[in-house]
Amino acid sequence: REKEREIEEERDKVERAKAKLMSIKTNKEYYAMLKEIEGTRRTNVAREEELLSLLVRYEDAEKRLSERKADLDEVSGKYRERMVDIDARMGTFDDDIGKLDARRRHVAGKLDPSLVRRFEMIFERRDGLAVVAARNYSCTGCHMNIAPQLFNLLQREDRIHTCPNCNRVVYYEATEIEVAGE
Repeated sequence: REKEREIEEERDKVERAKAKLMSIKTNKEYYAMLKEIEGTRRTNVAREEELLSLLVRYEDAEKRLSERKADLDEVSGKYRERMVDIDARMGTFDDDIGKLDARRRHVAGKLDPSLVRRFEMIFERRDGLAVVAARNYSCTGCHMNIAPQLFNLLQREDRIHTCPNCNRVVYYEATEIEVAGE
């Protein structure tokens, strides 16, 4: 708008200069006025070209902006779809957790309270991993070796045993070779 105003002012100058041209008496004044008119005309042309350049850049920016808005709308739509999917899955997970928690309370009610307290203590201290398998004479929770005598006791499966290193409850898990041999 400012450029358009400047161009209009320069056009007015040219018109006033042309009107003055008729009242000029000497050649010197006449050529000076022609020079002024030509300078103003050149300034106008330069400003018009600058204005056109600005308009082209503005249109390009508008086009890029609309493309970005379309991209944003597409990404936002995908994001909303994902969030709906995630919310649905979270609801399913919450339901599953509720069922598993009810089942855990039911089973815990049948066990010795001291055993349940011990399990919960280990569960809290060991990042939710209280019961682990013992394979190939090692605890899968802390990856430390288990004494052969304890490993043999685990194979009997007649008592609850804990890992001497991490204190997690360990159970015997047969290797694939042992399972195939049975």
